[in-house]
Amino acid sequence: MESYKSNQLSPLIVHNSKCKRFIKKLEPLVKCTIVMFGLKHFFHRHRPPLPIIKGVSGYSFPSGHALSSFIFFSILMYLAWNEPMPQARKYAVMVFLFFCPLAIGLSRVVLNVHYATDVTGGFCLAIVWVILSFIILKKIRQTDSAGNGNAVL
Repeated sequence: MESYKSNQLSPLIVHNSKCKRFIKKLEPLVKCTIVMFGLKHFFHRHRPPLPIIKGVSGYSFPSGHALSSFIFFSILMYLAWNEPMPQARKYAVMVFLFFCPLAIGLSRVVLNVHYATDVTGGFCLAIVWVILSFIILKKIRQTDSAGNGNAVL
């Protein structure tokens, strides 16, 4: 049996332009995770006592699940909105994707691993982050289209 080498698959992944664009769109999520951990260490807010899930550690504010899920589902909403599909399906997908991070945030409070303000803070930070990311994305597109006509994002 021939051994499988990881470098045989990597050109397929790295050189696929759709994959590159998708990874590029996830970049705000990665950068915001770094900011989130910095804020957790800045605020030093402890978690609620007696969580339903044992073994949860780290600081509580802002909620990383609320923050990252909101950003992730916002990216999915952006990608879905730009896909050609019937209008009714597009709106149904938008509603579903909108409620996913809300359900995740609510679950963090119900499981007693975050206070409601932790989740709200995570959502607020995510909203600001998403808005700033789209403003930057728009500026990059304008610069690319004005400079050489090849907007990548």
